[in-house]
Amino acid sequence: MSEDQVIQLRPVRFGFIEITVKGETPLLTQRFSEETGKDIADAQGGGVKTKKRAARDPQHEYEQSMYEIEPGVYGFPAIGFKKAMVSACRYFDSIAMTEARGAFFVLGDLLEIRSNPPKFRMDRTVLQKRTTTVAYRAQFDNWEVTLPIKYDKEFISPDAIVTLLEQAGFSVGVGGWRPECSGNFGMFTVAAS
Repeated sequence: MSEDQVIQLRPVRFGFIEITVKGETPLLTQRFSEETGKDIADAQGGGVKTKKRAARDPQHEYEQSMYEIEPGVYGFPAIGFKKAMVSACRYFDSIAMTEARGAFFVLGDLLEIRSNPPKFRMDRTVLQKRTTTVAYRAQFDNWEVTLPIKYDKEFISPDAIVTLLEQAGFSVGVGGWRPECSGNFGMFTVAAS
């Protein structure tokens, strides 16, 4: 390989920014519980007989819908905000969703929700087979979350990250019944610093 054929790569330079987002509409959490996962695995596990369904316990389902960090402190998955930002890329010509996936990361697992105490909520939902059921979940009003974001300085700027977050908060949202899923919950805006 000659010298003019040597691959040259730009150095990678990372930046870090913390951005607080403030809910404009209530946030609905709908955690996929371990119990539900076990029931599905048992049903699909081949040879494991499914047990008869017990009567539903609305209070238990409500409690299971939340991501508890510690007693009385609730969170929301960091990946939910990243996915919302990536999904918001469809509203811009200058960044593709595939590029955005590697341009920034919302760090952490669960990010603390600062809000009023959660409220019990019951909603009618329609399953894939057009069966109507009821969902019991938590609603967080007046919420905010601080997002720790690591990004590639050579690819995206802090201003572009803020713009993506604003679009994500308006068009995509996070949690249950968000704009991306024909609802109006989980909408947010970047809080003034």
